[in-house]
Amino acid sequence: MSSEATISVVGGWAINQLSPGPNNAAGESSARASNILANISLEQWENYKKNFMPLEAELIAEAKKAGSQEEIAAAEGRAGADVTGAFSRANKSATDRMRAYGINPASQAFGSAATTSGLAEGAAMAGARTGARNQQKNLAYSRLQDAVALGKGIAPSATAAASASAAAS
Repeated sequence: MSSEATISVVGGWAINQLSPGPNNAAGESSARASNILANISLEQWENYKKNFMPLEAELIAEAKKAGSQEEIAAAEGRAGADVTGAFSRANKSATDRMRAYGINPASQAFGSAATTSGLAEGAAMAGARTGARNQQKNLAYSRLQDAVALGKGIAPSATAAASASAAAS
């Protein structure tokens, strides 16, 4: 004779119930083991829903935001501010040095140096802003790739290695 089993969930716990029957000791032991495994699985699922699902949702939202026009504009702005600050300090230093040598700020030599510096600043600004834009787009792509990998159970380091390999070739 065989015993029949039913599984029910009571208060969040899975219970494997055996119908009474002869020679049920092995079946009862199996049912207890099954109950333990089912309860562990339920606890893990509840922990996942409570702790990891919100983190995954946040990661996906951040990944989507990374490539937005606002994020790209902010990165370009930071890069531009860095360039402007660096050239401002360099120009002040050059002006102070020229004055120390007795060069008149209204002279042609002084104006020529300022024009050269302005052209260099413009080129540096364009390069910095383009670099920041490209870096932000690459970051967005990487974050999206990580979010997709997470959803498929692939470690983000695996996608990073694949991206690095693809970039190197």
